[in-house]
Amino acid sequence: MTMLALQKEVEFDTGHRVPDHSSKCFNPHGHRYRVRATCAGSLVNEDGAPDNGMLVDFSDLKHWLTEYAHDVYDHAFVVYEGDEVMRKSLDSGLDWKVVTVPFIPTAENMALDIFERLAPIVDKHWRNNLRLVKIEVTPVDITKKSLRVAEIFGPTIQGEGATAGMNAAFIRLSGCNLACTWCDTPYTWDWTGQNGHAYDKDKEATKMTVEEIVALVEPLNTDRIVITGGEPLTQESGLVALLKALEAKGFFTEVETNGTRPFPDGAPVTTRWNISPKLANSGNTKAKRWKPKVLGTFPVGMTAFKFVVRDRDDIDEVLGLMRELPVPLSMVYLMPEGKTYPEVYKHSQRVAELAIELGLNFSPRLHVMLWDDERGH
Repeated sequence: MTMLALQKEVEFDTGHRVPDHSSKCFNPHGHRYRVRATCAGSLVNEDGAPDNGMLVDFSDLKHWLTEYAHDVYDHAFVVYEGDEVMRKSLDSGLDWKVVTVPFIPTAENMALDIFERLAPIVDKHWRNNLRLVKIEVTPVDITKKSLRVAEIFGPTIQGEGATAGMNAAFIRLSGCNLACTWCDTPYTWDWTGQNGHAYDKDKEATKMTVEEIVALVEPLNTDRIVITGGEPLTQESGLVALLKALEAKGFFTEVETNGTRPFPDGAPVTTRWNISPKLANSGNTKAKRWKPKVLGTFPVGMTAFKFVVRDRDDIDEVLGLMRELPVPLSMVYLMPEGKTYPEVYKHSQRVAELAIELGLNFSPRLHVMLWDDERGH
């Protein structure tokens, strides 16, 4: 019987110390760790079975890794039960997440602990000789993670939503999972000419490390960074690393997203999420552009919903969508459609009146009104 193997990874941030270490690891410190699980077994070959042709469902493997590795160690301080000095220093009465373990919290011991937690779960859930054969735990340098960047510009102003008018710099990432017919940044994703012009991916998308990006925005004389696209969450791992690096430098951060990808594990709780679900006027199918379960994963207090609209039909669609995902009206902003000032101005008064009538917020599109479709604003 042929045996196959599959792998899945998760990452988490953890603090620890190695009490008997002779160097700097003796001191309390932290890492971002990557955990990779390898499972091996034989394919299910059973007509009509939901797992036919599978070794293991990736979503199941991710769920198990999340429950038995990420959720145990993430944003926790891991301390050896025999490390009395460290345990006493952590006993402050505050509601910190402390994980006390019967072993020295090295990467090797955490790998063994995760293996022992996860192996019986894998054995229990699958019937095709599936076994967990390896757990790897390695530190990750988040500053070396890379993203595809379309442009970085500022200082300018945030043009939309709850923070419209605030001084900000922008990091525009490349790539998108939708294809809006009225998209005003097709140079971030349209490599085939779907919207009338084919952009050169090699010229428009530059691979940069988190470290390089942060070095470019630090001198821009602003404390607010807006990450936009394209769709930033198509580069989830790099995006989270970038948000953490920016937070560590003292920046306020915002992310513009279309709401089709869930809230990313490990993202800073201080980040604002500006979600712009697309309507039928975007040309995307509803199944592709509207995912209420995904939208429900974002933190309520740090999320706003923005809709680009033209007329009453668009408003009716917005209200229908909101019934599927009840949110406070204070979180919903209506914005006039348009790539240029005349187009935005044409729709602004009508959209503002509809927002007032319905008790919703109106957001201008200041960058378009001031600079039309000029790049860099």
